[in-house]
Amino acid sequence: PMDPRLITVVAPAVAQAAMDSGVAKHPIKDMEKYKRDLSSRMGIDNSLMQQLSFRAKQNPKKVVFAEADNFKVLKAALLVKDEGIAKPILLGNKDNIMELIEEYQLDFNEDEILDTREAMTDKKRNEFGQQFFDMRSRRGMTLSEAKGRMRSRNYFASMMVKNGEADAMITGVTRKYSNCIKPSLQIIGKGKNV
Repeated sequence: PMDPRLITVVAPAVAQAAMDSGVAKHPIKDMEKYKRDLSSRMGIDNSLMQQLSFRAKQNPKKVVFAEADNFKVLKAALLVKDEGIAKPILLGNKDNIMELIEEYQLDFNEDEILDTREAMTDKKRNEFGQQFFDMRSRRGMTLSEAKGRMRSRNYFASMMVKNGEADAMITGVTRKYSNCIKPSLQIIGKGKNV
């Protein structure tokens, strides 16, 4: 009852039920505006975050969560999924992820999980490895080493972003910064003038 985020979930649901049953005396025409008004009444008027959230909901992007076999990461992925901010792709050990999903009764489908070690991803891993080799071969990378790097979730997720199979990736909860940023810099690179 003390969670301030609930006012934008429970009150609109009650209002919608009242309108659906015909009890509401003043039907709400714009439910999203009503939710924003409720947030501002509670002092949750961080307008930048609200604007970003609103824009993200207009066109949810595919986001790879590279450490999805971690409960905190799964909770974050579920939050963005439930709020309609993004479409999560859970990358990690499928058995461990499924175990966490079942244990905590999280609302994910098996088709949202991608395990880089499974046979079905072998073809994709080889394809990504070949691309990585083509990008890095003049810097001393062998084909076998490039394909081996695709077993790492950070390399695989970076390649998904590079190839447009995902729009963004989130990593760094359980690994060192240098291990997380290096694959992104090698595969995606930096922006111009950065």
